Amino acid sequence: MKTIVLFTSNTGFTKQYADWLANDLSCPWIDLSKTKRVDLDEYDTIVFGSWLMAGKIKKGKQLKSLLKQYQEKNWIIFCVGRTPMDQIDFKSLIHQNFEEDLPSSVSFFYLPGGFDIDRQPAFYKWLLTRFKKMLSKKENKTKEELQIEEMLSCSIDLSDPKYLSPILMQIKEEILPVKF
Repeated sequence: MKTIVLFTSNTGFTKQYADWLANDLSCPWIDLSKTKRVDLDEYDTIVFGSWLMAGKIKKGKQLKSLLKQYQEKNWIIFCVGRTPMDQIDFKSLIHQNFEEDLPSSVSFFYLPGGFDIDRQPAFYKWLLTRFKKMLSKKENKTKEELQIEEMLSCSIDLSDPKYLSPILMQIKEEILPVKF
């Protein structure tokens, strides 16, 4: 089974997972932010990795277009975010990003990444710094605002190759897609 890993990364956590996967599978990987066109005809399995922002998959439109164009392929989608795995609602995440149920040839995974304001691109760094400053001045913060303020106050790296085990097992053993 011929596999390729496609990914987009903002601060490097998704890129790290894509690199670990591609190395373990001995397959090519492509950074979608550096490529406009991808020919996937020769691959049986396509792994698509992206990062989440406010629950939305980055490069989601490109993903949907590729899913439609290569619907006969086996797909594995993984998303990377700062939220610990035990706090993710997979059904809501999928529903928020796809208008309809995912095709049966698609498996969806969430992988914990991290947060580091210093690794953000300039615009996001500026925006997050302004938001953090605004939040710090606010009185009577909601529980959600307190959580956001805490998240923005420190860097964290939750990424670990162990989280790739279910993906690797599915590809190597050609297991049917994982559904939620």
